[in-house]
Amino acid sequence: MFIDTRANVTADTMFVHLTSAKMSIDSIFKINDCRTEDEVRDAICNAAYTAGLDYFHYMGDFYLDRHNRIRKMLTNFPKEWIERYAACEYEKVDPALEHAFSHVTPLIWSNFCIRNEPSEQQRYLNDARQHGIGNGISFPIQTRNGDNAILSFANTASRSNTDDILLGTLAGGSLAETFVH
Repeated sequence: MFIDTRANVTADTMFVHLTSAKMSIDSIFKINDCRTEDEVRDAICNAAYTAGLDYFHYMGDFYLDRHNRIRKMLTNFPKEWIERYAACEYEKVDPALEHAFSHVTPLIWSNFCIRNEPSEQQRYLNDARQHGIGNGISFPIQTRNGDNAILSFANTASRSNTDDILLGTLAGGSLAETFVH
């Protein structure tokens, strides 16, 4: 049996976390019924809240043709953090974004994870914490048309013991990403 000694999680307890739906299926399916960006934003926010999460962030690049693309972003992250992210050009060092454009598996980011990140990524993650962004999970979205996107859920930095919530979001978050993009 595989045992993760970092968090004292066994394969059996991991299965329990993954199979206990934390994100409401109804709230996920409501995303698919949305007609406007405001409706999508509200539906994703509701899905996050039903899972016990405080924030969501969606960013997607849509190719119009081989040379032109548009970027869409929907979020309820604090405005100050969005402005800081842009001003500091954190897109260049964001480990979740880097992961999303090169992997198809979700990425859980927590205090444990940042210990092994390069110093510029540690600075980025520490700055996010100072702006209220705590632990989270990101779902990469890649389409056959070449579109790339990311859907992330997070808690406020002041909350603790969010690992169970993040593990419980794996299944629902994967389904939600298919409806968002």
